[in-house]
Amino acid sequence: MILLIALASIENILWLKSTPRLILLIILITSLTIFFVHYVGIPLMRYFGLFRDKTYKDFALLLGYYSDNDDKILTAVELFELNKKDDNELLINELQRRSNELSKINIKNFFKINEYYKWIISNLGVVIVFIALSFTFPNQFIKPLVRITNYTKQFPKDYGFEINILNKDFLVESGKSFVLCFEIEGEKIPKNIFIETLGNRYIPIKTPNNKYEYIFENLTENTNFKIIAEDWILDEIEIKVYNRPSVYKLIANLYYPQYTNLKNEQLVNIFSINVPRGTKINFSIFIKDADSLTIINKSIKNTYPIKSKFDYSIQILEDKNLKLLSKSIRSPIADTTNIYIAALPDAYPQIMVQVLKDTFSIMHYYVQGSISDDYGFTKMLAIYRLQRNDSTIKGKIPIGISKNDLIQNFNFDIDFSFLDLKPSDIVYFYLEVYDNDAISGPKATKSREFEVKIPTKEELQIEQSKQIQVANTKFAEMQKKLNNIRNELQQLENQWKLDRKFNYEQKQKWENLIKQQNEIIDELRNLEQNFQFPSYYNENLEIYEKIKQIDELIKSINLDELNEYLKELEKLMQKNELKSEDIEEFKLKNEELNKMLDRQIELLKRLDIEKNLRETFDELREFSKKFDELAKKIDPDEIKQQEELKKELEKQFKKYDSILYENEKLNEPFKLDDIDIEKNNIYNEIQQADDNLKRNNDKKANENQKNTSKQLNDLAEKLENNLNQQLQEEYVEDAIILRQLLKNVLIASFKQENLIKNIFKQNPRLSNYQNYVRKQYELQEVMKRTKDSLYMLGKRQPLVSNFIFDEINKIEKESKKAINNLNNWILGQAAINQQNLMTSLNNLALFLADVLQQLDEQNSMSQNE
Repeated sequence: MILLIALASIENILWLKSTPRLILLIILITSLTIFFVHYVGIPLMRYFGLFRDKTYKDFALLLGYYSDNDDKILTAVELFELNKKDDNELLINELQRRSNELSKINIKNFFKINEYYKWIISNLGVVIVFIALSFTFPNQFIKPLVRITNYTKQFPKDYGFEINILNKDFLVESGKSFVLCFEIEGEKIPKNIFIETLGNRYIPIKTPNNKYEYIFENLTENTNFKIIAEDWILDEIEIKVYNRPSVYKLIANLYYPQYTNLKNEQLVNIFSINVPRGTKINFSIFIKDADSLTIINKSIKNTYPIKSKFDYSIQILEDKNLKLLSKSIRSPIADTTNIYIAALPDAYPQIMVQVLKDTFSIMHYYVQGSISDDYGFTKMLAIYRLQRNDSTIKGKIPIGISKNDLIQNFNFDIDFSFLDLKPSDIVYFYLEVYDNDAISGPKATKSREFEVKIPTKEELQIEQSKQIQVANTKFAEMQKKLNNIRNELQQLENQWKLDRKFNYEQKQKWENLIKQQNEIIDELRNLEQNFQFPSYYNENLEIYEKIKQIDELIKSINLDELNEYLKELEKLMQKNELKSEDIEEFKLKNEELNKMLDRQIELLKRLDIEKNLRETFDELREFSKKFDELAKKIDPDEIKQQEELKKELEKQFKKYDSILYENEKLNEPFKLDDIDIEKNNIYNEIQQADDNLKRNNDKKANENQKNTSKQLNDLAEKLENNLNQQLQEEYVEDAIILRQLLKNVLIASFKQENLIKNIFKQNPRLSNYQNYVRKQYELQEVMKRTKDSLYMLGKRQPLVSNFIFDEINKIEKESKKAINNLNNWILGQAAINQQNLMTSLNNLALFLADVLQQLDEQNSMSQNE
């Protein structure tokens, strides 16, 4: 203890450096080692018999050490040893005597116990005093011993203050700043405080509560520093700089599913990626200053050793949020990189469909629309469902599309006649398009469902007549408006001829006329789009073809050209540049349009009468069948059934009478027979059958019914043969007229060609020149007669197209100009007019030849039927 106190006192007074403290530590360790060896080690070894055994002589010497009888004990021991070697009685007697003397001695008197108690108490007192002093004066005893034991550490001398560093560690990422934080506690706060690093001293920043900061900026390597306060210097501390592991480059190679037709691509340093579902991505991850890479995919965590590059593959079937953790044993911080991958699902295909009814066939539809998808298609189907009474028939029709065009239009027509549709049948159909999704399987999108309802024959006939009546009514209204325009135009023309200009009021009238003409054009265009004539596809091919031809005539009126002409005319009027030729042309176009409408009305009337006649023929045959069936059965309600048939038949005969009435309104009526005699005969047979049924004479009644059936069938055949014969005669007559007109046009063309060759060789002042001008007049008259003949023919023959009349109008126009220029000796312009005239004549000949061919083919088909 004294040694400890002495060593502590020396360190406390001298505040030794590391080496002297090491020497004191060696002295302390050596002393403690000797003490423990002597007082603990050796006794323990003796106790465990590690030394030799004690002899009697040793014990005699020991006892003699602790008493005054040491010689007596030692002599007795020696005599005992001699007795062992030589058994002598004298020795035995001497031993006996000495034994008796020694037995009177008390063994306790040999040991001085009190002296041991004093030793223990004195040493214990020293220990207690040392402990008390240590707790009372730790700075003088405990801390010096601590400094001695930690001799390698530099302990500042107590200056009345203490510096405590607040940083937990001295690590900083490369390139970043390290903030040193410390505080000073104690009675005396130093005034001058410095941070010493790299041989330079810096003053730290003082913060409240005696705290200080100093920033080591942008450290790129390990840095040592000391804190110096007055004469106190803190041992040098090292700030360790580490490179943070990081992903410095990310390459994503995208391999798209083959069905998308997308080109594979590479993305660099893109951490938010949108790809089609099913895409395979190969990542090349470039890392620096890292030992390992951990990839976290949802709850799955995989760690891989790595040097600088790592390849990682994944197929994207759903959204992914990958987390990359790059770690290094040299860095306390792991770098985190997030990669978000959105799996874009294959979108459903889109479809837009529009269905248009055929204006002539209720079983024929035009389908058009568009489809789109993000990657492509596999197929498109038209799926139908036929509802007939209580039964259902389903089917599919493949529709051709391009599989690779992402946006495409389609159009096709669908004819449901293959289903052998009956009146009152309903067909539902829709389109279904499939994309080419190879990951989840093709997805389908349906259009809305469309309905095809087959009307009864009666409903269809009513609708057909209604459409014709509506069209004729509108045509008639347009004609009335055109006539009004013509009358007002005549008045304006008369005024213009007097003044050669229009005043404000006349301009307003002119503009109003053009506006009215435009309104008529709009009405015609609307009629073109909405005119319908629904029919069963093979109901009556002849009627079907005729109505198609009439519809083509309506649509062939060049309304756009007429509209443009009116605009030009209005501009001329605004500029006061109108000429007599402009007004004449306006009148001509008004008249031409009026004639076209008149022709359409006549054609539709003829068609309506022919249609109603053929419906009548069919109805008469149907009545014939019903009376025949009635004759084959015996029914208590037969009288009632026959009465109902008679009433229906009377309606049919009234319909025929109305057809006769309407027929007389035609320009060229059909030669229809009066059927009063046949009607009376049929009514008589029905009456006789009725009387016989009342007399229960069924046999006679059946004969009357059979006769009625035959008479009705014969009447239908008679009327139909009569109509067919007339139509056949018309075909022949029309063909003759067309051939003659074609011949006239060809002759006119040859004459015009000769006229062009010869007229320019003549001197305008000579009589021969005027003869050629007269011939030009003659050709003009020939074409006027040809136009009139074609117009009359066109009223009953829809094959005569509007293009033919367009060419005739051009011929008339160019002929007038040619004659005018010839009379005024403007030969150059006359030549141009004649050449245009010649071209129109040739075009007209081609059109007429084509019509003649179609007429022959139609006539041939009619004869075969």
